[in-house]
Amino acid sequence: MSASVVLVGDLPDIPPERSFTACRERVDAFAIAIPFVASLPWAADGEALLALFRCPQASGWDSVSILPDTSDARAALAALPDDQALCQWLAQQGIGWVPSAAPLALKPVHIPKPWGEEIWFTGIEQRGISQVVPVSGRPVPLHWWLAALPEYLLGPDSGRPPVLLKILSPLPDEGFGDLYLELHEEKREVYIITGVDETAWPDGRGAIRFGVNPQTLAGYPSEAAFREAFVAAAQAYESHRREVDAWLDQRRAEAGLPASEPADPAWLRAQLASQPDGWQQREEALRQALEHFTRLKPLQVGDVVQVPLRVPHSLQHGVRAVEFQTPVYERKILAFGQKVLTQSHWDSAEGAALMVLDASTDPVLPVLEQARGLQVEQVAAFEDFEVQRVALHAGRVKAGDAGCYRLLMGLSGHVAAGSLRLGPEQAWFWPATLPLWLEVPEGVENTVFLEAFPA
Repeated sequence: MSASVVLVGDLPDIPPERSFTACRERVDAFAIAIPFVASLPWAADGEALLALFRCPQASGWDSVSILPDTSDARAALAALPDDQALCQWLAQQGIGWVPSAAPLALKPVHIPKPWGEEIWFTGIEQRGISQVVPVSGRPVPLHWWLAALPEYLLGPDSGRPPVLLKILSPLPDEGFGDLYLELHEEKREVYIITGVDETAWPDGRGAIRFGVNPQTLAGYPSEAAFREAFVAAAQAYESHRREVDAWLDQRRAEAGLPASEPADPAWLRAQLASQPDGWQQREEALRQALEHFTRLKPLQVGDVVQVPLRVPHSLQHGVRAVEFQTPVYERKILAFGQKVLTQSHWDSAEGAALMVLDASTDPVLPVLEQARGLQVEQVAAFEDFEVQRVALHAGRVKAGDAGCYRLLMGLSGHVAAGSLRLGPEQAWFWPATLPLWLEVPEGVENTVFLEAFPA
């Protein structure tokens, strides 16, 4: 066995996992360091990195670390005499590792919104990048791992980004916590309701604005007339909002606050208390006139909302949800009760021409598997991904074949994979090459989790 970490640098420009496989026949070492570059669509230059495969067994690697590729790191690795010294050096540097045959624990990134925040577990955007929490080390950006181990992690889906897993956390304030009224042409999404703020909804039943109001639609002579009236109401409200937002922007400038970032709701509330006479009454009238066109659907914890393409929707204040969605940034904003920070205009006319007018029905969730101590419901089955909700009793096991990656999100109780535990609002990335094997330890009750995978 070599007395040092072997740095491989003469292989083709392929992912490190394939470079490792290619070089094992001619390199025998306790660890192999492979240079690679992790790129992002919006960045001009990629990040130079090292994938460090620990391989005490000749059959393959048992853990991987990722670190910046620097001359100091290369020199330090080359001087290490054995695996024990390598482990000590990694610990000193705060560099952890991901073991083989184990899921990746995901660390979310919090994205502020005017209405609250989104909590991304698999997000890779310029606004924020989710991370992986390795064993005994600092969190590492998710895209580093996807670049180093695309086939191990994503399997046959290595050519496309993973399903976007997030939590929607709206403010409980009715004036500030409602999400955009929007629709999508490409992005499919499903919400699983996990919380309803009782300060906003004392009876524990929240809501989502979802689809058009069938009674309002029936009052128009044609669909075209309904769409035309919707656009007129939206444009009237947008004109008012522009006036209010310009006034608030002036207040922000006077206070030294940036106009392109969400403002503190308490500060906004204080400013709006001194807005010109008649503005608040006009706001309420115009907003109510627009809301008359859409349906308010009640929600409680455990409910599922499947959002078809081109259906207008707006999750309401104080309703917390886990969301799985197609990883594309695409939407038409029909209306919003605050300043839109991501674009300079609403898309009311274009969206109204696209929106589906059929009355939506509540989804019936098929039970895919029912056994003693195990129930699997199909939460969503879209063209590009599926989501299941699994209820598992203590001592029971949820197993599955390898072949596709899985995203797991805990809802209640906790589920175990070896020594790892997944609790509520925690998420794992389960590699495509690993068979699924999850169990609930004895004494743990009411374990429910979500499992998403590509279709």
